[in-house]
Amino acid sequence: MSHMKDFDRRIRQGGDDAIAAVSELMPRWISVEERVPEHGEEVLGWQTSNAGDHWWPGVFVCHRWDRDTEHVKAGEWFSEEGKLWNITHWQPLPSPPDEAT
Repeated sequence: MSHMKDFDRRIRQGGDDAIAAVSELMPRWISVEERVPEHGEEVLGWQTSNAGDHWWPGVFVCHRWDRDTEHVKAGEWFSEEGKLWNITHWQPLPSPPDEAT
């Protein structure tokens, strides 16, 4: 049975197996307490916000620095827009499409 036919069957049956089928296709969020990406590797990062914080919660394409420089401290996270303040989880970026359009 093809992978997609098996997936379709599991989804149509519903219940816990349907949830498991979808979960198997979704990348897992990795806690920064568990491990962090390689220095400079672009990933999806989840930033949380607490009451009184001045940053937005959400998902960002970002990278983490592992070494101090003149302007950056090791362990800081950055997106294209600038510094991110509270990245708690991350996951690798998805693969690009097979065909460029």
